[in-house]
Amino acid sequence: VGALGPGGGLIFWVNEDTENDLIALEVAPSGWHLGNESDPTIVWGTSDEFTFPKMKKTVGSGLANSELIEESDFICPALWQIDLVSIGDFDDWHLPSVDELQLIYENIHSLGLGSLTGEQYWSSTPVFSPFVYSIIFSDGEQMMSNVQMAFSVRPIRQIRRD
Repeated sequence: VGALGPGGGLIFWVNEDTENDLIALEVAPSGWHLGNESDPTIVWGTSDEFTFPKMKKTVGSGLANSELIEESDFICPALWQIDLVSIGDFDDWHLPSVDELQLIYENIHSLGLGSLTGEQYWSSTPVFSPFVYSIIFSDGEQMMSNVQMAFSVRPIRQIRRD
């Protein structure tokens, strides 16, 4: 944890289950968004109403959550910002689940690593319309936030066995 990942970001979680294909999770480096040192601040959604299948909060579920959002008709500008970029020759970056975002706070930000400049960050985990989980990065508090509020985004990616 805290080591440099293959995408140029920092490893914030390592899977202790050696039988699992998911090895670790990496948070994107600062400057990931078009070279800007500050993370972009953007709304999660353009509409107060959405219907998604039940999405998970757990570590490892951010990718599946992001894929469900992308496959829907829902307009999610927070996710679009991530889809616009390729970071460290990888294009598989996505929004973290709320538990993954919590680990970024605990294992990276609270140790002074990662240059996470935002006050509050979006997860990929909806609660119920129109609320999505976010985390305040001054104290790690989880919030249910309206999708039309503007918060920061920082993508993550899964590191898997070949």
